[in-house]
Amino acid sequence: MEAESIPKVVRLVSEGMRQRQPEREIVAKLVDTGIPAEKAPALYGAIRHAIQAGVQAGFTGGLSAPGGPPADPLLAEAFRQGRAAFAVAVRNGWLMRFALPIVLVLLLTLGLIGWLSGWWGK
Repeated sequence: MEAESIPKVVRLVSEGMRQRQPEREIVAKLVDTGIPAEKAPALYGAIRHAIQAGVQAGFTGGLSAPGGPPADPLLAEAFRQGRAAFAVAVRNGWLMRFALPIVLVLLLTLGLIGWLSGWWGK
């Protein structure tokens, strides 16, 4: 597989998994990109496994993959995308968890400043 097509193939599988598409649809998309039909299911399984290993490595802080990403460039890219997807999910979780308290504190602060300056309440 050519180096420039690796991220595209991994992204295709990753997006399909994220959107919970059936395996057969993802494999069909792989075949549409030029992957031979007889190799597409095995390639899908390998990429899916590498993405899941990357997510697990992100969760355990790398303890589940002490050797780092796989040596194969395709699987290494899938591993990195899985780890990155986990990091984004964690960041978004923290942002959503703290969004309401931050907004409330800002509103209370602005209200207090307005009240103390005499702008509000007259």
